[in-house]
Amino acid sequence: MGASGYTRRRCTSGWRGWLCLLALWLACTAAWAQPRLVVRLGYADQPFVPYLLGSGSQPADPPGSLVRQIQDSAAAVGVEVQLVRAPIARLLLSLERGSLDGIFPFSYTPQRVRWGVYPLDSHGELRGDLRMLHLAYYLYGHHDLSLTPNPDPWAQLAGYRLGAVKDTAVGEMLSWRGLPVELTRTSEQSLEKLVRGRIDLFVGPRQSTELVLAGLDPHKQIRRFGEPLLARDYYLIFHPTFYRDHTDLCWRWWLLLSEP
Repeated sequence: MGASGYTRRRCTSGWRGWLCLLALWLACTAAWAQPRLVVRLGYADQPFVPYLLGSGSQPADPPGSLVRQIQDSAAAVGVEVQLVRAPIARLLLSLERGSLDGIFPFSYTPQRVRWGVYPLDSHGELRGDLRMLHLAYYLYGHHDLSLTPNPDPWAQLAGYRLGAVKDTAVGEMLSWRGLPVELTRTSEQSLEKLVRGRIDLFVGPRQSTELVLAGLDPHKQIRRFGEPLLARDYYLIFHPTFYRDHTDLCWRWWLLLSEP
């Protein structure tokens, strides 16, 4: 009787141990099986070298430095990212309507902040240290063009035919100032107009513009003028509902994306 009871107790204890291990394994398996949060992010369907490469509705291979940065940072914060490419105006509308969780890379404007969330400090000021990208915009024109000196860099543009990419903050800024500007879908289209003499000046970021110019013939007719006309910071911006539901995630993501 004594030995039999001892054996039963050992068996019961052993089964309890196995049951505990099984329960732990099932809990871990359930946790691993939880689907990751899917985040829909949009970016432009036209190239912006070297940051966004290729054109069309799908990411290119390679996709561009900023797209790779988004993909790597998404993995680091533990989410699955679905990338959507569309014209800039459609991206802005999709974010406003909530059909996208975020868009990139976009600079700050008073209009966009009404339906897109940027990283702001406690005083409501934009956190420049959390930008994805900083770009200085220059004037590009033919070598034989002479700009009239003026202490106001914008005033010197009056009377010139300008080119810029449409639906961008820079293009909107030129139009808002009442300057004659022709807007195209891509910088390549504007620069081809510049080479052919259909516009006098193009306003564009240095690295991207000069990479495009290197592939145009005869690109050596075009030069960069003086100091930057303006500079802009670019961010991943989120829809307000996504930011409200995943505030900590958004801040971790902004920190990972911040330009070194």
